[in-house]
Amino acid sequence: NSLRHVMMQNADNVEFAGYSVPHPSEPVVHIRVQTAKPKRPRDGDSKSMDEDDGEDTRMTAIEALKDACQTLSDQCDFVLDQVEEAMPEVRADRLRIEQLNEADHYNEEGGEVDEGGEYEEGDEEVEDEGY
Repeated sequence: NSLRHVMMQNADNVEFAGYSVPHPSEPVVHIRVQTAKPKRPRDGDSKSMDEDDGEDTRMTAIEALKDACQTLSDQCDFVLDQVEEAMPEVRADRLRIEQLNEADHYNEEGGEVDEGGEYEEGDEEVEDEGY
């Protein structure tokens, strides 16, 4: 919904933006973007309304989608910066989560888990059977 909303805010380039999810258990989203032709020049501009150079200079759907994704990402970064400025503990939590994600990624590649980790390379995991 948010990506669709951002795309529709670009009324000069996007006529229609919509999406559908064929089935909630499948990780598939169908996105439809219909771009708009650029607006014709008004009176006093270099080209008259009757002229048509035959050139379609509209933005492609992919360009519109990429532009909307970048705009949405920038908006999210702005909101996160504002929240972290007002609440420094949020920044500390985010940094801790990023460190844990890096440790998990390193662990998946067969390395050691740092501080607070469960095991080192070569250790076997043992299940606790509750005895």
